[in-house]
Amino acid sequence: MLGTTPEDAVKVLAELGDEMPDVFGINCGAGPGPVFDSLLRLTEAAKARGLGPAGGLPFSCVPNAGQPSLSGGRYQFMSRPHYCASYVEPYIRAGARLVGGCCGTTPDHIKAMRKQLDAYIAAAKHASQSTLQELPAAEAPQPVVIKKKDPKDIGTISLSTKQSQTGLASIGAALPRLSARLKTIKDKPGSDFFVSVELDPPKGAVAKKLIAAAKLLCEAGADAINVGDSPMARVRMSSLAACQLISQQAGIDTIIHFTTRDRNLMGIQADLLGCQALGIENILALTGDPPSLGNYAHATAVYDVDSIGLIGIINQLNQGQDIAKNSVGTPTNLSIACALNPTHENRKQELERFRKKLDAGAHFVMTQPIYEVSDLTNFLDDFGPLNVPILIGIMPLHSFKHAEYLHNEVPGISIPQPIRDAMEKAGDEGARVGLQLAEELLDQVKSICQGTYLVPSFGRYEDMCVLVRRIKDKLKEKAAVSK
Repeated sequence: MLGTTPEDAVKVLAELGDEMPDVFGINCGAGPGPVFDSLLRLTEAAKARGLGPAGGLPFSCVPNAGQPSLSGGRYQFMSRPHYCASYVEPYIRAGARLVGGCCGTTPDHIKAMRKQLDAYIAAAKHASQSTLQELPAAEAPQPVVIKKKDPKDIGTISLSTKQSQTGLASIGAALPRLSARLKTIKDKPGSDFFVSVELDPPKGAVAKKLIAAAKLLCEAGADAINVGDSPMARVRMSSLAACQLISQQAGIDTIIHFTTRDRNLMGIQADLLGCQALGIENILALTGDPPSLGNYAHATAVYDVDSIGLIGIINQLNQGQDIAKNSVGTPTNLSIACALNPTHENRKQELERFRKKLDAGAHFVMTQPIYEVSDLTNFLDDFGPLNVPILIGIMPLHSFKHAEYLHNEVPGISIPQPIRDAMEKAGDEGARVGLQLAEELLDQVKSICQGTYLVPSFGRYEDMCVLVRRIKDKLKEKAAVSK
């Protein structure tokens, strides 16, 4: 229930040394079948470490009588005595030496299990077996195929398969399309520069303005549109629906902002599989702003996992398994982006969380909007070598009032005093100066990043089109000179 796998449990068991328990096994669970599947994995992992019955440690298997169902105002467990008893022999063959029942089991369940155990013992004696011999798990009935996994490769929900700091080492050539493109840009500096523009979904069900803006940006040369997920906890159209509309009607790639605020673990995985099916392959993993910030303060948040856990879930689906290690059939092929706030007031905390995001499997980074190069370089100096691609967040300012608002009221954004002074001096020319400052900043950071995502304010999409064209024109000019 807490995300601990059988392999994790055996790893902890192996560390106990002289404090080894008398019996080690599985209790409760979701019924005889799922518990049997877990027992196979438990015994397999134990054998790999020299534990289990052969090593002198008995296993136990004490399942629920299935999962409870609400009937007539009461919860009832659905697995009948004869069904629970049918798993006694498979449990023994898989390595269990203590069997029983947990939630929902009755004296009738235990009697039926005892009867089945007696029959097994009698058959064993008849076959001249003096003791119960442990048979290979492969000979036991296997309603679910269990693929062998190295215990080192198994993690928890909140921190999945641990990788190197690059976040790319274990994925290699199997990188999804966008992730592979950004990695190529990083490996060949100056070869390309990726540009995405952030658009918020509409507040209602009509998306004409959103589609029109996406089309304009596509014509200007943008590579993708990244779509917010009810940012600032204010209700807007589903980001999944908005991405699909943009992809179909504007013909441009999308990066979906995917939060854990509004989805439980089932909903998270269901929507991610839906993203893959719809061709929305680029995911920015976010925890999400709490509802208390928005206009529905009474709404409750889910937060079964945070953004780190979400990255781990996506990484697991890319390996063809859900978080319970069940097969999902064909693996997903989702690019995984993580967020970074290089100006976070608690630098130590942000450094720690950023490392965990990369360890969980993030392919590339998207920063909060920054306003001077040192915002990023100072953070990277503290972090150390970073081999994942970076998309720099850029939010052009259009007035002094806008700059003051962002600096003082929007979490995660810090605007240096010289920039605010420049905007104050600009007066009515604020929008022009803001675009100029953004373009200058992009020129300065191109050597340390592989692209940008531009954030328009108050629907100023035309300004973003101008900036996108300038970025792409400079890239073309550079390519022409190099030839």
